[in-house]
Amino acid sequence: MDYQNLPLFGLNGLDRQAAKVRLTSIYDDLLLRSQIATLDLSLNQRTREHPAPGRDFYEKMCAYRDWAKFALRLIKVAKKEEP
Repeated sequence: MDYQNLPLFGLNGLDRQAAKVRLTSIYDDLLLRSQIATLDLSLNQRTREHPAPGRDFYEKMCAYRDWAKFALRLIKVAKKEEP
C-alpha cells in the first residue's frame, strides 16, 4: 500500500518529505484535539458542570489520529523501500 493512495489528508502527488511534513502537522493537531476531548470527558464525568464533546466526536478524532499514524508509518516504509 502506498501513502499517496490513501483517500484522506490530501497526500496524492506529494513526495515523501512533503507528505511527512503535512501529515506530521495533521497528526499533531489530531493528537492534541483527542487529548483535549479526553480531558473534557473526564472533567464532565467528575463535575457534571464542564461541557463534554459528544462520544461520536471523540471517536472520530481518535480514528482520524490513528489513520494519520498509519499513513506516517507507510511513509517510513516507503523510505526503506527506495533504492
